Amino acid sequence: MQFYTRLSDESRALKKRVSQIPIPSNLPLWRNFLIGLILLFSAPCVLFVTPELWQFHPVVESIVIFLFAGIFAIGFLLIGTTQHHGSHGGFSQNPTINYWISKTIFLMGMWDKNWRMQHVVLHHTYTNLYNKDPDVRSAEAAKMIFSPFSSTRPYSGQARKWFVFFIYGLTFIVWLTYGDFRRVIEYHGIDRRQYNNDKSLVRCLLEISIFKICYFGLAIALPLYMGTPWYIVIPFLLIGLWLAGSLLMPIFQMAHISTKTRHFHDPNELPIHEEIDQYEHAMLTTVDFYFENKFLNGILTNLFGYLNYQVVHHIFPGKSPLIYPEISRLLETWYDEVKYFKLQLRDAWKAHLDYLVQLTDEEFITMTRSGELREM
Repeated sequence: MQFYTRLSDESRALKKRVSQIPIPSNLPLWRNFLIGLILLFSAPCVLFVTPELWQFHPVVESIVIFLFAGIFAIGFLLIGTTQHHGSHGGFSQNPTINYWISKTIFLMGMWDKNWRMQHVVLHHTYTNLYNKDPDVRSAEAAKMIFSPFSSTRPYSGQARKWFVFFIYGLTFIVWLTYGDFRRVIEYHGIDRRQYNNDKSLVRCLLEISIFKICYFGLAIALPLYMGTPWYIVIPFLLIGLWLAGSLLMPIFQMAHISTKTRHFHDPNELPIHEEIDQYEHAMLTTVDFYFENKFLNGILTNLFGYLNYQVVHHIFPGKSPLIYPEISRLLETWYDEVKYFKLQLRDAWKAHLDYLVQLTDEEFITMTRSGELREM
């Protein structure tokens, strides 16, 4: 498998057809962005400056904190999906707007160059290749494996079904605390051109340290200084970040870690005999999902910034997400030999959980590593 020197005739024809789709106004994307900003900032501001909200019975107080943390999490989610499209160049046809939208990842407390290297460069280039794609190794420290090629031994099958949601919720808490430091050390030496950084590692670590101090100073120290009790500030931030991770991470992981997708070890080590191209690789390693009910599907699609169309996004990451549904309809009948998986949300989640259980089966792991399991 090569990454990737050619496109098949079918893929070239698809690329040409997609280029003919008119790009609609990106007002829906701006709407999501503005709503995200309002929710992200209004939730802590209202909670922290309204002492009356802290003076209830502890049970009621806990519910209030949880509700405001939920509002914060939805704002975090909307900003996350918006900056994601900006990072890929799909938010706007204006590169300058894409650049500044991508920088809003700082509002999430994350270092933009680490995100770009992990997601835009490595994950999108080497989807589901264990030695290359960092997303399939992201939870191994917690014994949660996402690839049959992992050497980590996971928890038992049924425990994984209950544990995975908790792990997803920790994603942003970990990233905001020590994750950026670990990533800059790992990514800085890979490829400076790809990392888009000519600074020394020491300077990068210093800049991240200053950024984190400022971020947590505004998020924690400032409210405490203004008189908001610590038992309001800390739980609000932790719960909000946990809910944001619980909402956003399943969208990415459910699309790739599934009984309907393929996993590989390394393009130079695993004997793969198929001749596939970049588009077909995306279809082998990714699924899309939806609600059958049009109203619910509209809510799902807008809330997650059209990222329920993950196959489409991996094939055309730089296209406006507003045309993802139309591209999805093309994919349903375009390829003869590569199947396009578009599952109802409940089926996609079940396929994700079932695969996590399969990864505790030694026989399944052995057969996958040997290349015996190739048919979905």
